[in-house]
Amino acid sequence: QPQVLCKSHLRSARHSFRHVIARRVVPRVGAMSGPERRARAASPAPAKGGEAKQLSAVERTNASSETLESKGKPATAKAVGATSLVAGRGAAAGNEAYAIAGWVALLCFTQLAMFIYAKRAMQKAKLPSLLCLVQFVLAAFGATVPSPLTGAGWPGLKLMKRDHCKFLLPLGILWTAGFLLLNASVALMSAAVANAVRSMEPVCMVLLGFALFGERYSLMLLVTLLPICAGAVLASQKGNGGGSALSLSGVLFAALSNFGFASRPFLAQRLAAQGAALKLDSSSIFFNAMCIGVVVLGFSTALLEGNALAEAWTHLRASGTLGDFVLDVTLSGAGFFVYQFSQMVLMTRMSTIAFSIVTPMSKAFIIVSCAIYFAEGLSLLNMAGVAISTAGVLLFSAVRRHEASAVSVAVVAGKSKTS
Repeated sequence: QPQVLCKSHLRSARHSFRHVIARRVVPRVGAMSGPERRARAASPAPAKGGEAKQLSAVERTNASSETLESKGKPATAKAVGATSLVAGRGAAAGNEAYAIAGWVALLCFTQLAMFIYAKRAMQKAKLPSLLCLVQFVLAAFGATVPSPLTGAGWPGLKLMKRDHCKFLLPLGILWTAGFLLLNASVALMSAAVANAVRSMEPVCMVLLGFALFGERYSLMLLVTLLPICAGAVLASQKGNGGGSALSLSGVLFAALSNFGFASRPFLAQRLAAQGAALKLDSSSIFFNAMCIGVVVLGFSTALLEGNALAEAWTHLRASGTLGDFVLDVTLSGAGFFVYQFSQMVLMTRMSTIAFSIVTPMSKAFIIVSCAIYFAEGLSLLNMAGVAISTAGVLLFSAVRRHEASAVSVAVVAGKSKTS
């Protein structure tokens, strides 16, 4: 009996060993490559539990490599995504720079077209109020037409309410008066000289701010007005090398137009300071100001140029230049609209520093271009005056920015101390 029992136990052990080999060891060995199986057969048999330990180590190595690979893929994807984001931002910044350059070119050339065709129309018939009326009518109509320039057009515009009248009515009237006086100046003297006088707008801004709006200015800011005035005087001189004859009335009209243009920032700031429910965007402000101007200019044209308009109509028809006059007035109005609207676009898309540089440079471009187009000639004295006046305007803008930033820093520091 003991022998039979031992034999039965031995058979049972052999059966269990074969079962373990068939279930666990053989599939793993079969999964190995040929060289690995030959190396395993040539090596001595591992100790009990050694093979399990070796296989578990291989499994751990494979598992760790898979984990590292799975972790590497998201990291690589993140790196590629970050690179694509940076490249996208760079491309967007480049496109924005090209767009701003296009708007600046559009601003300069449409402003030049406005002055050239206005001067040509005034050479045929001196009707500055009629010219200004056409400019404002075309601008008001153009603001309602959906386009890449105006955006949604009429659906996006808001009409002014009674609460807006306190600042919007003076804004529209002074805006109109500025361009009416400027057209009258262009009718009496050179467009280049009129724009040279127009470069003194910062002087009028300081006078208006001090007298009407309670502004106070530093001595450094007032000093920057000296090169502006000196440059305007030199640019307007008629010397042996060129220049254009001055008209006292033309200089007076151009100087008075500066007060109309200089008042716009003060009124626009107070209009923007109203509550969110009453706030108007720049397109709506422009449209309402143009509509106010149309009403004002309708009355002024009837009162100031009613008789002259009938005489000019007869003269233009007799000389065969009526069509040219109508074309010049229309093109000047179209240039006025695009110039004014592109100016608003640049004010919203450019920083204050960049825009303060564009304005004096565009005026210098207009002065030189008008003098060349109308063959008026520019002497070295005139060119030096344009350069000095432009430099003075740039200095004026730089000092204003510096003072505004100093005030804002002081306000923030005061709030932090009180809190």
